[in-house]
Amino acid sequence: MGEAIKRGIAVRQEPITIASSHGLEAPLAMLPNRSDRRRRHAELEIYNTTAVLGRACRAAHKVVIVREWLEPGSIRHRMLSYRHAIGADAVVGVSSDVIGQWRDCVSRRTAEYVVHNWLDRSLLERTASMALDRDRHGILCIGRFNRWKGQDALASAYEQAFLGHHDRPTLTFVGSQPGSQFDQRAQQLRVRGTTLGWEVLPFASDPSVHFLSAELVVVPSLQPEPFGTVVLEAIAHGCRVIAFEGGGPTDMAKDFPGVVELASRREGRLASALTTWWDRGDRALSTTEIQRTRDTLESRYSPEAGADAWRAIIGKLPL
Repeated sequence: MGEAIKRGIAVRQEPITIASSHGLEAPLAMLPNRSDRRRRHAELEIYNTTAVLGRACRAAHKVVIVREWLEPGSIRHRMLSYRHAIGADAVVGVSSDVIGQWRDCVSRRTAEYVVHNWLDRSLLERTASMALDRDRHGILCIGRFNRWKGQDALASAYEQAFLGHHDRPTLTFVGSQPGSQFDQRAQQLRVRGTTLGWEVLPFASDPSVHFLSAELVVVPSLQPEPFGTVVLEAIAHGCRVIAFEGGGPTDMAKDFPGVVELASRREGRLASALTTWWDRGDRALSTTEIQRTRDTLESRYSPEAGADAWRAIIGKLPL
């Protein structure tokens, strides 16, 4: 947005309510200033959604940001994609696979770019020294207990990998929400873990203390994560990551070789990955690995990297 303003493009941030696969949300979109609408159209609108906004594009140029996992087999998703593709000069996805799903949903081609999510500067600075020399142990899974986060899949894989082993890593699930519609899932998992002794803890708005005590973070999402910021957070805190393949984790595995490991979306494959990680003995990130990952976080997943990527995209638009 800052680059647009510097170039004299009339834009304004306004809260709007949209309908998405997660229900009603209120993101920010760059929309033309109301007073300017009566005199002239804005030069650029950026729609930060793939859902119905209820307004036609009134700008001279339009960029669509795709943050959801679209399914080409869904008529609804194809219609939404087609609608937002109308008049679009560019589409920006949060991962390569998200762009691929978008491409399969629409028949027309526009300029396509990937701009990954990034970590806040405050988090990058706070974890720069905290990740070193920590007393770490065990496996961590962070996420609300909804139907696709995959906590049950991880539990089954853990049982396959370590049942009958006295020497096994601890396992901690963070994300239960007492009183919510998802609490029954958390309670069932807590009872199931009585034999192997895993913990189920409440959702934490600041999960740093959990990241800093873990060796490995597992992201067992049953459908591809459009991006998966928890992977970046884990790396910044000095953890290794095992994630089901697809979406953002696939991109991050290329940028963090040996740190982010992918497993196909099957409990047996995840169990094998857990066993290999445990037997290898090299469980949390070493000092050298932490330094290498921080260089990549700064160059590809920092606010400055995001700003540079957007400058390049805006610079290519025929404004």
